Amino acid sequence: DAVIRLVEEEGIEVYKQFIREVIEEGRRSFLTRVKEMLIPGTYEAPAFIEVPFKDEPVNPLMRKDTMNHAPLELTIGADGEYVLSFEGANKWGYHSFNCAPSPMQGALWVLLTQTLISNDKVNDGAYLATKCILPYGSWCNPDYKNVSTTLSWSFLIPSFTGMIRSLSRAFYSRGYVEEVLAGYPVTGNLMQGGGINQFGMESAFTNFEISSQGTGAGAVKDGEGFCAAMWNPEGDMGDIEAWEYIEPLLYLGRQVKPDTAGHGKYRGGPGMESLRMVWKTKQQNIYNAGDGYTVTGGGLFGGYPGSSGYRHNMYGTNMQELIKNKLPYPTRDGDPEDSEMEKLVKAEKVEFDMKAMTFMREYGEWDLYLSVQRGGPGLGDPLERELSAVEKDLNEGLLSPRFAESVYGAVIVQGDDGKWKVDVKASEERRQAIRQERKKRGVPVKEWMKKERERILKQDIIEPIKDMYNSSMELSETWAKKF
Repeated sequence: DAVIRLVEEEGIEVYKQFIREVIEEGRRSFLTRVKEMLIPGTYEAPAFIEVPFKDEPVNPLMRKDTMNHAPLELTIGADGEYVLSFEGANKWGYHSFNCAPSPMQGALWVLLTQTLISNDKVNDGAYLATKCILPYGSWCNPDYKNVSTTLSWSFLIPSFTGMIRSLSRAFYSRGYVEEVLAGYPVTGNLMQGGGINQFGMESAFTNFEISSQGTGAGAVKDGEGFCAAMWNPEGDMGDIEAWEYIEPLLYLGRQVKPDTAGHGKYRGGPGMESLRMVWKTKQQNIYNAGDGYTVTGGGLFGGYPGSSGYRHNMYGTNMQELIKNKLPYPTRDGDPEDSEMEKLVKAEKVEFDMKAMTFMREYGEWDLYLSVQRGGPGLGDPLERELSAVEKDLNEGLLSPRFAESVYGAVIVQGDDGKWKVDVKASEERRQAIRQERKKRGVPVKEWMKKERERILKQDIIEPIKDMYNSSMELSETWAKKF
């Protein structure tokens, strides 16, 4: 109505001129912002995503283990040009993770509006100031019209982690240290399922705890815990009581997940876990959806990525007996190397491995399902982290003692009250020793590349990676020559 009123009052030609000027202002504003904030050049930051379907009961065309290749390259021009390229992306596959150009553009703007241009100048003008190269026939621009794109975010989210790392390198080079972000975690476990619910009705659900991952570390501070996702910066994991009404699963516990945050001078934000028990239903089909074999959200400037995912599900458990006899039962998995679930529960069948991407599994009443959300990547050398911060993370349950010692070089002792203390003097000496050990095993990058090249020419590569690179080379002669 407001637009029609404006046209009636000012005339259609005045309106056309106005909107063209607004769009042109948006285009120029974007170019100016790029020149102001970023350093011209080419930034490369690839990502890799697993597709572990070899042993899944699916269509034979899908039944293989492979990898997805997202060779992101960002080129910043001296006049503010912004070119994002996925040249070298591998072919679309017989799965539901393929993407189309429109959602790839959507992801670009989801991230740009949260970083480079979080202002009121976002319109078609800014869009016209960018270029996005998506090779035809690849997973991000399929040449087959019937290809499945049902879960396109599965590849899209990890593929754009490289853009955040690239922007942050440019921000840091310009001196905008408060804008720097080590990246974001790839969404942890997508808990989704359906069947007969607790009211005896057919139903299905998607649990939105996936919006509550840890954020990446900054160049001046740690990441925030379990509060955001790349596609939803306002994380809201929802009330337990609400989910228990929607889903036929009880919460045995929802807690901070130790060791999920990426290590660094500044650590990423920690993730979380929920332990669920199937309740008042004889059949519920649920799947795990996440990455377990790969870490796609790499750290920055020496920081570690956040943890990879895993699955831990228990079928045919003795939970009914434990509850009836008021015996201890698990409220979490906690440290998977000292699993609370394994200690307290007996089960006829257990899935406890790194295969975090599966098809549906059938659950019955009293079965346990673990949902783990990821931590954000870290920034900077962990040996530069303040020892007081290491001590605090230990006492808050965010960090296990073995990582405080092995990654951060902290010498720690536990008091009678259960609190951890860091011996500052001994820790500094230990850190110096670790630095010397690093020097001994370190090799110049050129030597490392030469050795890796020899291995690649011999094709000493596991089959999923070989399959991925063959596909990339078939689609892009340019990328193949470069590789």
